[in-house]
Amino acid sequence: MIARSLFQTNKYFASKFKCVPFRNENFLLPSPPSKPLTEQAIFQQLLRNKKKESNIKIKDIQKDEKLASQLKEQAKLERENNLKKYEAAVKEYEEKFALPKKPRNPFIFYFLEKYVKSSDKPTEAFKKISQEYNQLPEQTQKIYKEKSAEDRRRYNEESLKFQNLNKDYILPQIRPIGAYAVYLQKQLQLDPKQKFSNIGSAWKSLSEEQKKQYEEEATKINAEAKQRLVEFQKKNNISDEDLKSSIKEKKQRSKSVSEKQQDSNSQQ
Repeated sequence: MIARSLFQTNKYFASKFKCVPFRNENFLLPSPPSKPLTEQAIFQQLLRNKKKESNIKIKDIQKDEKLASQLKEQAKLERENNLKKYEAAVKEYEEKFALPKKPRNPFIFYFLEKYVKSSDKPTEAFKKISQEYNQLPEQTQKIYKEKSAEDRRRYNEESLKFQNLNKDYILPQIRPIGAYAVYLQKQLQLDPKQKFSNIGSAWKSLSEEQKKQYEEEATKINAEAKQRLVEFQKKNNISDEDLKSSIKEKKQRSKSVSEKQQDSNSQQ
């Protein structure tokens, strides 16, 4: 059972979850904290609450300078208190759920070092610095390669930490598999170098009786996966609606990234 933490109890955390792909796994993580209300929004809430309590019109409350001043001061204090809670919530969230920053390659280290001193436009600077980097002596390039290797070690360490901290949030299999998928997996285990076309041809040549055993195994795997998903949702207090919503958002993000890449490729 996952211990209840700030992200599960603090009102500044959104109740929904987000599906995050990382290293061949999908993690269903709580969404980041929601920003607290502004001082003005809190003041308006206090006005409405005062109206209900005292049955006085809002405009009359605002005309009462002393009362209005008290409510404004209360709103200011609430805002400051909420900000402190929000910042603490963000810090805890990032410590546990922030994905590790991807490692930089040697050229990026060199580029960032030189770009701060450049007065050229970004595209011109990139082209110029890229040419400079390619002409660097091997010994000089080695410095940036070592920086990149160190950054890669940092990334691997942070990745392992992220996976260990969030192993309870790894989303079980959702999409059911078919008999052919079971057969394919078994064949690749026997010989990973087999061609998919050969495996497909071999599958087609199997009798219905031979295929039946794979159909039964697929049914068993899907039933077990469904049960694991039910347990996962129960353990992490995730509703069917939250699950569907997070997967839908992930697909939309993937589609958006794909479209941007296509636009970028078409412009080149």
